[in-house]
Amino acid sequence: MKGSCLCQAVEYSVESLAGPVYFCHCEKCRKAHAAPFNATAGADRAGFRWLKGEEHLGAFESSPGKKRWFCRQCGSHLVAEWEDKPYVIVRVATMDDDPGVEIKGHIWVSHDLPWLNYGEDVARYWEKPLPADAKAPALVHGNEITKSVDQTVKWLSQTIHRLLPSARIEHVGSSAVPGLYTKGDVDVMVEVLSAEFDDAHRALRECFTYNAEMAPEKQFVSFSGEHRGSAYGVQLCADGNKIGFVEFRDALRASPGLAQRYNDLKLQHQSGSMDEYRAAKAAFVEEILSNQS
Repeated sequence: MKGSCLCQAVEYSVESLAGPVYFCHCEKCRKAHAAPFNATAGADRAGFRWLKGEEHLGAFESSPGKKRWFCRQCGSHLVAEWEDKPYVIVRVATMDDDPGVEIKGHIWVSHDLPWLNYGEDVARYWEKPLPADAKAPALVHGNEITKSVDQTVKWLSQTIHRLLPSARIEHVGSSAVPGLYTKGDVDVMVEVLSAEFDDAHRALRECFTYNAEMAPEKQFVSFSGEHRGSAYGVQLCADGNKIGFVEFRDALRASPGLAQRYNDLKLQHQSGSMDEYRAAKAAFVEEILSNQS
């Protein structure tokens, strides 16, 4: 396995990691890496070697006998060591290959910063959030784009079925409900057994691009793209992960009154901010799903 620094001037190889990965929260790691914590794991010294760029290396003795090696060009910290120990400590986030080991836990959390919160309630973005001044999307009536929607749904269904023959594929989202206003995009839900989720994730990843606004989760992954001018989303979920795509769609299909309320919500926020629209939409969806349970 190989690893490298930010500027690629320094590269190293390691045969294998000698144990699990820990996230270290100690003050020294935090300062060295300019990050709340550092992913670290041991590796046998005999299986570690520098491949190139040793002339660019610098070292800092952060505590007696412990050296932290870094690239002097870009500042990336790569490994740490005690010279009398039979192992080195690899900064796992600099590895270019999957180390294939489990994450064991967090250490030195007694040094945690008081503002640090990395729980489930913190928003996660695959790339970056929309600008604060982003506007809600322009709307088109679903009846005006029926042909392109049908073509995109057919293409997605056929493509996904070839990859995942046993998956449940459902057209969801606003374009799946007659009479709704929509952004013009198409969403499909792909549901697989929990035991098959990882394989399904790998299969879809070969054909589709991750949704930049939604980071993958343990049993839910969102992909996005465009087919013949129509934007689409593919929402992969495990069968036990109750997200409510189908339930929400069916509730709107069954009740013209709910569908009209949803249209009114969309029109009301059409010229407002994206954050306000999403908050109002989330509240509406939660209301509908709570009434279905």
